[in-house]
Amino acid sequence: MKDIYILNPAAGQGRAMKYKGRENAYVTKGVNDAYDFVKKILEGTCEDINFIVCGGDGTVNEVVHAVIDSGTDRAYISLVPTGTGNDLIRTVNEQDAECVQADVLTANEYISVNAINTGFDLDVVQRADQYKKKPFISGSMAYILGVITTLFNHYGTRMRIDYIDQNGKELFFKGECLLAVAGNGKYYGGGFKPSPVASITDGLIDLMIVKKVSRLKFIALVGKYKKGLHIDPSTGCPFKKFEDILIFEKCKSVTISGIEKICCDGEILPAQRVRIGIAAHAVKILNKKGTAKI
Repeated sequence: MKDIYILNPAAGQGRAMKYKGRENAYVTKGVNDAYDFVKKILEGTCEDINFIVCGGDGTVNEVVHAVIDSGTDRAYISLVPTGTGNDLIRTVNEQDAECVQADVLTANEYISVNAINTGFDLDVVQRADQYKKKPFISGSMAYILGVITTLFNHYGTRMRIDYIDQNGKELFFKGECLLAVAGNGKYYGGGFKPSPVASITDGLIDLMIVKKVSRLKFIALVGKYKKGLHIDPSTGCPFKKFEDILIFEKCKSVTISGIEKICCDGEILPAQRVRIGIAAHAVKILNKKGTAKI
């Protein structure tokens, strides 16, 4: 298998560039360049390729998208945590298998390997993007600062969410919403754990709807939400403190209406209505047990 390094110099304040001297290292030049490069490589070779992605979840998204669009089964992906959030690798490295046959979320014309969210968290991501450009601010700290500033600004979005649960039952929520997350991985925002019982290999979407709550209640509960202590892992249901403010379901599909934007793996994209589906076992990701020695 041939290793090819994909280095995003804009991710994680340039941390990926320490791998620039490696053989077969490619430095991306801007948005979608990783996609174009990987697609071109896969169209021109018949050998197995391991793309070692040194960047954030956005760079991983581009590489995965290119692999899927190429239609090949000869591509593997390894993750190096050199981005701001590095959230997908947290979930991947919890897997027992060396090669994880990972699901991918579909969202209109977009894809997401890790999570799709809208509402409060989207506003947080936009503010965190500004903070992470400042020196000495880590991805996790940028996200926490984004939470604080968003909390005291715009708060709550009226939306409709239609979803089909894992048993095929059609359900919906309509009302004032703090945020909605469709999880494939467990983590986002540099270590927040909104989908603690998610699996990237179960062919299901973990839908989390958080109803609008007072700022004081938010402050009281956000710490547990960050640690994933809002869902009981033994039952898959919200803990008692969260029962009146959370809707959680494992779903086959989710449609969100009444919005302006969505966040796919940390990238803000336009969407007034988004239908989220899932492509099961769509990409092969090597975890820390099976990846190349970095």
